[in-house]
Amino acid sequence: MERETGVGVSMIHPGSVDTPMLRHEVAGGGSALNFPSRPLTPDRVAHAVLGALDRPRMEVRR
Repeated sequence: MERETGVGVSMIHPGSVDTPMLRHEVAGGGSALNFPSRPLTPDRVAHAVLGALDRPRMEVRR
């Protein structure tokens, strides 16, 4: 929480997200080092963001 302004700050670290851009990267022979874990669905990332709004925390890792 920013004490002077009362503004809360949370960081969401989803790793990779299953999007058209990511699929294009994979189809184009993207480096396996860019995908250390299974990509999350956009819905799961959105759920994490909404959860951070409901229960503010400094960081959320999925």
